[in-house]
Amino acid sequence: MLKKISVFVFALLFIFNVNFLDADGGQIVIANAANNQTVKNVLDPLREFVILSSESQKSDNGKNVIRFPPGKNIVVSDNPVSKDIIESFGKLIIIVVEFRQDNKAMSYAGSGFPIGKGLISTALHLILPSENDLIQAGFNMNSQMTITIAGKFCTPTHTVAVPLEKVGQGSKALEDIMILKADISEVQKKFEELGDNGPSAEKLSLLLFIQALKEGIPVSDKIELKEKSYVSGFFSLFGNIVPYIFEDQFTMELFTGYIEDSGIDFMHCFRGGIEPGFSGGPVFNGEGKVTAMSIGSSLGRNFIVGIPIKEIMEIAEAALEKDKKKENDNKDKN
Repeated sequence: MLKKISVFVFALLFIFNVNFLDADGGQIVIANAANNQTVKNVLDPLREFVILSSESQKSDNGKNVIRFPPGKNIVVSDNPVSKDIIESFGKLIIIVVEFRQDNKAMSYAGSGFPIGKGLISTALHLILPSENDLIQAGFNMNSQMTITIAGKFCTPTHTVAVPLEKVGQGSKALEDIMILKADISEVQKKFEELGDNGPSAEKLSLLLFIQALKEGIPVSDKIELKEKSYVSGFFSLFGNIVPYIFEDQFTMELFTGYIEDSGIDFMHCFRGGIEPGFSGGPVFNGEGKVTAMSIGSSLGRNFIVGIPIKEIMEIAEAALEKDKKKENDNKDKN
């Protein structure tokens, strides 16, 4: 079953006639989180959504929660959560993929996380839309469509939206990995445009994003069976994008090497299921380090399937090498 699904997914890369463009015309947009905007048929109404508050409180039932202004609570786990996990969770990025053809448009939203040097990891299947969804949106399957990718980073006061470039991806059957790149220098320019009028929430939001892009979230390829883990990501609830993190357990290392051209010999499995939108979200260990990236659930929703971070970093490193070579070639031409 895994083989059939994975082969079908990657075959879509060649079926769809697509063209990648910078999101938002290459513009960086920073919006006040208080502005509410409803977007029909798009899992992206983020204007009233804020993601991180360092304030951790106890709810009435004693569970540990993180408070999301204005007054939104999200249960994290029954047990206390480390500050390292809170800090890493606050660096998650909402990945918005928009498909356009003439005057028609359709969008998907998923999760991503920064891995340093401007790179962001997410799931490749976010750019592989369902054929039924495209047909329902009025797309002509025999005509070219344009795909734009944007990342949204949220603080308690602002949402920062940046265009993202696809610089790397998995090429084997189970390598559901996409590496995106944000231009840190452009985000820095946006910060400088705000001038020297002293500190502000807007400038702080941009600085936090720049820091997250540069440093990334720490990673670890060491994980033990039955080790406590934390699955995180975004999902759509009643028209709003909601961040969520919950305690889980590493229950099984699934051998997948028997699958032809799998590219990955072992997948990580955790208990339970995740909602659409969690795809590309990080799985943390107790120290807030990323050990895997979730890509979906088993058909019976008994297991969450994650790609080990080692596989992701290998593709990210290849993307960096390719990008560096491209820069050197451009310098030689000039």
